[in-house]
Amino acid sequence: MKKIATILLLTLFGVTAQAQINFETGSFNDALKKASAEGKMIFMDCYTDWCMPCKVLDHFVFKSVEGGEYFNAKFINIKMDMEKGEGIDLQKKYKVTSYPTLLLINPDETEHNRLTGATNNPKEFIARVEEAAKRENSPVFQKQLYENDKSRANQYFSFLLSRGEYKSVSDLMLETFKLRTPQENYSAESFALYEKAIHDIFNPLFFEILSDGDNAVKVLGEERYTGFVNAKWSSTFTSLAGSIMTGNLNSESEQMKRLSEMVSKFPILNKSSVKFLYTAQKQMIAQNAPELCSIAYDFIEKGDKFDENTIPGAISILVFYNKDYKPAIEFFEKLASYTKDDANRTKFLKSAEAYKEIIKKQAEKAANAAK
Repeated sequence: MKKIATILLLTLFGVTAQAQINFETGSFNDALKKASAEGKMIFMDCYTDWCMPCKVLDHFVFKSVEGGEYFNAKFINIKMDMEKGEGIDLQKKYKVTSYPTLLLINPDETEHNRLTGATNNPKEFIARVEEAAKRENSPVFQKQLYENDKSRANQYFSFLLSRGEYKSVSDLMLETFKLRTPQENYSAESFALYEKAIHDIFNPLFFEILSDGDNAVKVLGEERYTGFVNAKWSSTFTSLAGSIMTGNLNSESEQMKRLSEMVSKFPILNKSSVKFLYTAQKQMIAQNAPELCSIAYDFIEKGDKFDENTIPGAISILVFYNKDYKPAIEFFEKLASYTKDDANRTKFLKSAEAYKEIIKKQAEKAANAAK
């Protein structure tokens, strides 16, 4: 009777044996044997204890009726903590670097495909897995297509970028760049892919494009080319400022030396914001907000719009780490009065107001604590 009552309750509440993914409890090799015997791929959830998106995926997708019905029928499912037990070796074997990573593995242990990131929508996740499981979306298949027909280079680059394989795609792009004509390299399709692949000015492909600046300007136009260079320098600058603030970078570091070399070689990079990094470094490391804000404003006032768009990011980084809001408020209000750019004025005023609100809340919290 008890068993019948349990089954009745489960049925009434829509919970059946298929209500969640049934993950194997044995070893990875056990899962491979079962996959081989049943002619299925392995679906492996690569997670860590501290990964909150992993928990979201587990709760909303893996424990859902839709998830259970789809994955139990199609895959041999296994979960592996990448920081414990055999998960440590599997993390190295499959080069898992972000969490959650979901691997589709063939019975011969080769990787068919992978997904990263989480969602709380089972149908959305299943649709992504369906696409990843298709033969034509396998990295091995795509690589074979590319090697058999190099004219498919851009399609292959786009595929690798969609998987977040920035290092491998940049290396391939660099090889292809040297073989293409300027018209091919700077076509709308090719250049859009380069922009996605390059994240900072230290990328060898970026160096190659700077070295080929005359051709780039002829095909792209000066405004498009300059905008590209400034965007990559801006992201590099923000990253360097952040590294200085966290104590992971100093003026003698290899990155700063490479920066100086590139600025000397390519005049288009010779911005006053480079000098700002060196001049302001002591104040940034000492977290001297008033002095840094003063130096920053002087540079912006004597510089150009590029400085106005990049240096405020360094101030925000300082504020984040040092929590010294008053100098930042004055800095952003002065910038708002100085700038001729309406979008920047709005952005600077919002920053100042945000810091004022933080100070207000801190004062209220202190007052409540004193009662």
